[in-house]
Amino acid sequence: MNPILNKKASLGSYLVGAYLFSVPAFSYSETMNLTFIPQIIAACVVMLAIFDIIKTGKSNLSLDIKLYGFFVLWTAIAFILADDWTYGESLLTLIKVGFIVLAVSQLIKNEKDFLMAIMIFNFSIVLVYYFNHDLISNLQKASKVTGDDRFAGTLTNSNAAAMYALSILWSGITLLFSKGTKIFVKILTVVTVAVALWIIVYSGSKKGLIGVVLFAVFTGWLFIQENKHSFWKTLVAIVSALALISLTLYYVYNSPFFDRMQNMVNGDTHSTAHRIYLINAAIDTWLTNGKTFIAGVGHENFKDMNLLGKYSHSTI
Repeated sequence: MNPILNKKASLGSYLVGAYLFSVPAFSYSETMNLTFIPQIIAACVVMLAIFDIIKTGKSNLSLDIKLYGFFVLWTAIAFILADDWTYGESLLTLIKVGFIVLAVSQLIKNEKDFLMAIMIFNFSIVLVYYFNHDLISNLQKASKVTGDDRFAGTLTNSNAAAMYALSILWSGITLLFSKGTKIFVKILTVVTVAVALWIIVYSGSKKGLIGVVLFAVFTGWLFIQENKHSFWKTLVAIVSALALISLTLYYVYNSPFFDRMQNMVNGDTHSTAHRIYLINAAIDTWLTNGKTFIAGVGHENFKDMNLLGKYSHSTI
């Protein structure tokens, strides 16, 4: 009997969980000199996945993962067709990530594996919190937080911190509402979710704040769908969903960086103006000729095709 979950998970799920744990904990901060750890674990994940394919004689890749693999392949082809090969190292990083994604999908074979992997990943926020304890304490004690105080810490970028925290929020809620999770893990998960919400608030990331609201709407909708077969249960579910969404909006409204959301709506920030410019520049570049329409300009090369020298910021 597995000590963490009610049923046994595979070795592959532990290895996948260890990799997912190591990325936010060690990959982003080069100053800690620990980026080699996720690299080593990733290599083990890929090798185990290859061994699994040889042993079972079949792949475990869903359609969406296969499409992602095709995306990576097409990116490489488009890069070769491009006139500029400046960002070859970045392309190799994407290809490496593509192989890891395929390997992870191969090793997660059922719900038990899935829950084990995301449980290990979920607890990575404990180490992230430890590495950033002093910064987090200073922000908590500050009488006033300015735009320069946005949390990034060892994650190096406030948007990366928010996206990571959103993934912790998602994995935590998944564990909390899963029947396959032990009660003491659920109790610990409440703590990880609380830390994730704190990081999102203090990251000041508009993506993070909007993401929390969308997550609340999605969770409320799922709750209603689960209870729609009974009138009274549906009524309770609707009230609960509205309460969750209202609390989330209140949480976002009272965040120290809510003014960034207001400025985005008003359109009076450089950040919003830059993104609108990048959208238009990307479309203009795409429509330059038949070649760019079909194959684009090559991985990362758009940086050299706009006045800001930035990537397209198409973070859907």
